[in-house]
Amino acid sequence: MIPNEILAKIFTAGTDIWRDHHPYELPFPILVSGTTSHWRQLARNTPNLWAFIMVPMHKDPDFCLLWTSEWLSRSGALPISVILDHRIRSRLAGRIQETSHGISQTILRIVKSSAQRLRRLDIFISSSEPQEILAALHELDAPHLQQVSLCNGDRFPSAFSGGETPWPWLVNLPKLTKLRLRSMLLPFVPHLTSLTAYSLRLTYEDVQAIFSASPDLAHLVLQNLIPIAGPVPLNRDLIQVDSLRSLAISMSGLKNEVYLFQLLTIPNLTYLEVDDNLQVFTVLGSSILSSKIETLRISGISTFSRQNIPDLKNYPPLASLQHLQLICAPTAALLLFRNEPEMGLSRRRSIGLRTMSPHNNNSIFSTTAETTNHRPTPLAEPPEMPWPKLRTIIFDTLLASDVAELCRFVQLHKGVQRVELSPTAMRHLSGSLRRDGDSIYHLLPQLRIPIIKGVEGTKDVPEWLGTLVELRVFDPRAYGLLDHGFPFREMS
Repeated sequence: MIPNEILAKIFTAGTDIWRDHHPYELPFPILVSGTTSHWRQLARNTPNLWAFIMVPMHKDPDFCLLWTSEWLSRSGALPISVILDHRIRSRLAGRIQETSHGISQTILRIVKSSAQRLRRLDIFISSSEPQEILAALHELDAPHLQQVSLCNGDRFPSAFSGGETPWPWLVNLPKLTKLRLRSMLLPFVPHLTSLTAYSLRLTYEDVQAIFSASPDLAHLVLQNLIPIAGPVPLNRDLIQVDSLRSLAISMSGLKNEVYLFQLLTIPNLTYLEVDDNLQVFTVLGSSILSSKIETLRISGISTFSRQNIPDLKNYPPLASLQHLQLICAPTAALLLFRNEPEMGLSRRRSIGLRTMSPHNNNSIFSTTAETTNHRPTPLAEPPEMPWPKLRTIIFDTLLASDVAELCRFVQLHKGVQRVELSPTAMRHLSGSLRRDGDSIYHLLPQLRIPIIKGVEGTKDVPEWLGTLVELRVFDPRAYGLLDHGFPFREMS
């Protein structure tokens, strides 16, 4: 029989995985409680299993209230997180019972008795509920609350108000440092270290007020970046934000307007995440010229559209970059940092040597289809590679051609030490790619014939790549900062 101490650790680890990756599925504590009477008793007497309270808002109201009360009781005296997310209704459409109006307000009044233990409160409400939620929040005495999410189902922009606001409760939370807002009008909350906002509408004065009220703001996530509202002084000094360390931005299009980052200089930025549109580099402009970006994450860029991929060679060279993450983004998003003559891999017999040979286009990686009947001669000198400090690459793609190009880049860039591929990309590596010496190519997806005619190739591409770098599989559920709000996650 497994000792209770070991079982409790296993239960805790399973609960952590559920909380971080599957919070809208069957809670792990409920799962183990339904296995045996011994496990049920042990689980119910392990408070840290019950401290993350994800209320099943798609259930009957009475069930939600009972659920909340039981989890509060079983969590003992531990700090608690409470998640009220009405979007779970639509996620489970067709097999749910509609929760009655005002259930969030009633749940918050149950939480009131444990508000001293409240550390995190995330709420996504329907468009008709803000006033009811406001009334319930004003009753919470939560001096240790650190993270608050207030998100509305409406589509209007978020904004801050320097005057009267219906949410003065936020300003009076002494430990609040992390704020997430969507379609809300909120006061300027002081002392923030992390801010996530959806379609945040700011004036020039708002920008000044945010960084003045929160001089230690280190993490900024802006979903659907929109231009500055109202006039911007022509003669202005840039606002230096020394505290900002991580920045994540998504935007649907670039307008001929002034954006937040054209008012800032961010000298100490180390993490940059870009989603939807690489034109954001145009918006960032000189604000990151003096930054020391070590991690760049690019995601959600259409593989079949180049209209939103600028020539990044004209932008900051990211000389400090050590970690590159490409998630559901074409390798072109990476390649256009440089416009050297195109290179491929020479036909070599040694599996362990990094060598170079040209193909015939204008980027660092070759477009494999263009090599169909062409075997060019090697370059006399290897070109200068971008990102001299690059050490790790995390890569997720659905295309075998992208994986082939990644292999070529890894061989050319001698500094890369580790490559982590998603399960899909790893399957392409072992199933869709072939090796001829040190030349890597992919098979046509339907005909399953080599794209380089007259070459059979071998299937040992994973082994070949493993001689160059450490090769791992990464969990595609490892989200970036741009999580689009579903599920709610712990903020940085």
